[in-house]
Amino acid sequence: MSATAVKTFALNRKARFSYHIVDTIESGLVLKGSEVKAIREGKINIAESFVLESKGELFLYNALISLRAESKHFGHDPLRWKKLLLHNRQIPT
Repeated sequence: MSATAVKTFALNRKARFSYHIVDTIESGLVLKGSEVKAIREGKINIAESFVLESKGELFLYNALISLRAESKHFGHDPLRWKKLLLHNRQIPT
């Protein structure tokens, strides 16, 4: 993969079918090491996920990142909320 290539790890096709998407925002996520490795292996499901605002920050809820076999004992909570990394001007008020 070249340095400029972008790989998509998860899409929510059902949301695009069921709703009229007016605007999209690209953001980062705060992840643990075991979550990063699981996402690279394609073990993510965002079909039931949603974003909520709390104290001026946005969080992703119900995004399932499955545990890897190698990280079962020291892994992560598969359904924990993840903080979205956005600039203040990108957060809707």
